[in-house]
Amino acid sequence: MNDQDMVDPGNARPSGRPLWALFLMLVVPLLAGTTISPWIFHGLQWIGQHTDALSKLTEARFERVNTRCVMLIALIVLVPSIRMSGLMPDIQRAWILTPPRRTDAWVGLLIGAFSIGAIYQAGYLLGAFVPNPRMPGVGRLSLELLEFILGAVFIGVFEETFFRGLIFGALRKRMAFMGAWLLSSAFFSFIHFLRPRFPEPTADISWYSGYELFSHMFALFRWADDWPFAVTLFVMGLTLAAFYEKRGSFYLIAGLHAGWVVALRFGSLVLDRDRDVMSFVFDRHDVISKAPVAIPVILLFLVAGLLTRGRAADKPVS
Repeated sequence: MNDQDMVDPGNARPSGRPLWALFLMLVVPLLAGTTISPWIFHGLQWIGQHTDALSKLTEARFERVNTRCVMLIALIVLVPSIRMSGLMPDIQRAWILTPPRRTDAWVGLLIGAFSIGAIYQAGYLLGAFVPNPRMPGVGRLSLELLEFILGAVFIGVFEETFFRGLIFGALRKRMAFMGAWLLSSAFFSFIHFLRPRFPEPTADISWYSGYELFSHMFALFRWADDWPFAVTLFVMGLTLAAFYEKRGSFYLIAGLHAGWVVALRFGSLVLDRDRDVMSFVFDRHDVISKAPVAIPVILLFLVAGLLTRGRAADKPVS
């Protein structure tokens, strides 16, 4: 038996209500976060106006406050949603640390960071990227890198638990691998473009302003500009779900995810895009994951995910 047996519903179907769990995880944060966001916004405004040290709070757009409220509620209901889904035993087993899994995490982190770094390096050698003239000094740069690493680790742990453990896992309990694989990956891409924005900035926020944002959920999405990023995210979702299905562990995919994020953030900090050079390959974005060149690279990871095999030695002792 390998790690695939830990997540394969064909071998075991733990009790639970996966569809209700998805409802709790997806709908409740949206409604609750939208309901409380006007009050949070006004509270931040009041604090900013009456506290010199926090005066920048008055500059926060309502849309950003709304998004953060939804994310906070999502964090709060994540564990109850997992328990309701019946997937808690699978997710707990997938996070048990073993020596091979520790190695997987480091290997994933290094390979993920190297792959993105290699694209930035190629772009730099081709003249598509130039050094950032506003790059901070060594001390500040080191601090920024540390913040990137900590943030990337959190993203890797949270997003893999949420997207692969809960979303993919809940769908996997109710349908064949292919359906769960495609749907969860499409959702992974889709949710990254939920960036609500009013047509014009407004400070006149009422109790229902959050609900008015529903018609502006994709205000910042432009297919002509964003299609490479949407495709990259979809293939990334396929890749991470394939590794999870085969290995039954989060460590490799969390490491990969974190490595990608660290390299993307660091690359966009130290380099600027020369938009007049090779725009058909590197597009006009500073972040390389939004360029067409990222697609063949992530496709290589997908092939590796489909060809990988589970390891019996990686199976934790029950």
